[in-house]
Amino acid sequence: MGKHNSTGTMILINIRRGLCNKRFWIVVGVTTIIYAVIIVLECWFPVQKYYRGYNTPDWYLDGLAALGSSKVNKILQLELFHNLFPFVGALAFAYVILDDRRHTYYYQIIQKKGLSNYFWSDFLTSGLMGGILAVILLLALIFVAKTGIDYNPFIKDAVHAYQEMFKDAICGKVYWGDKMIGECNNYLIWWSLGCIGFFLAGFWFGLISALVAFLSDNKVFVYAMPIIVTMIIDKWAYIFTIILKNNETICNLLYSIQIRPNYSLFGDLNHLVVLALFCILTLGIGFGMQKKITLRYLEEVAA
Repeated sequence: MGKHNSTGTMILINIRRGLCNKRFWIVVGVTTIIYAVIIVLECWFPVQKYYRGYNTPDWYLDGLAALGSSKVNKILQLELFHNLFPFVGALAFAYVILDDRRHTYYYQIIQKKGLSNYFWSDFLTSGLMGGILAVILLLALIFVAKTGIDYNPFIKDAVHAYQEMFKDAICGKVYWGDKMIGECNNYLIWWSLGCIGFFLAGFWFGLISALVAFLSDNKVFVYAMPIIVTMIIDKWAYIFTIILKNNETICNLLYSIQIRPNYSLFGDLNHLVVLALFCILTLGIGFGMQKKITLRYLEEVAA
């Protein structure tokens, strides 16, 4: 195979193909609108309380509710977000694998590029696009929260007053297991840690969705599998946490393995390592299943 037929070149072409697809940006647009609606609704009450009488008994809670950074964490902790976020794995690129098979486009690619290159390029692209979409959604949330609250000229007096309460507050704490490494006072570093975690989660969801897309023609199954896998992992990790509750070290490790409760814990480095291991494990599964997927595609081509 020449340079133009290499897996790396095919991945770049697929990424450009995914980024130019309207479905990718529809997901970004719809999700951003939902973020904006939630932020406006939740910020309205504390802002109005400020203008109608600032020194209320729960002024501290009002302040927490009216900060952009607090809105980011609160949305990431919502059950709605936990349940829908794994969809990014399928919505980012995995559906393309199904579309190519339905329209027999994959047959032309296999003839030109080879079956192995086709499998690995689509498999890795699905993971990369899942990570890219996850990071874009996080950045969109941060952008909406910061511009809609912290830099909103219509409520600047209220926001400034609330920010004064927490001007010395830290962004978050960085942990390794049950040990605190330090405190983070720079939001750029804090959001960067979040982007790393979201990329790894989206990459993992994308790999899972791609494997299912290669083995199944059922779109519902492809979309649902990342959610099913995360729910199973979270459930069993939670069960073992209860069983081994007397061992603090193991419980902390099991808590890091849980995916959904940890989206907002940017500083949990243990969780980032767990996500990276999940990604490596899924890549290994893909390598082991390559022969089975290759035989399936050869049978389809022969038919």
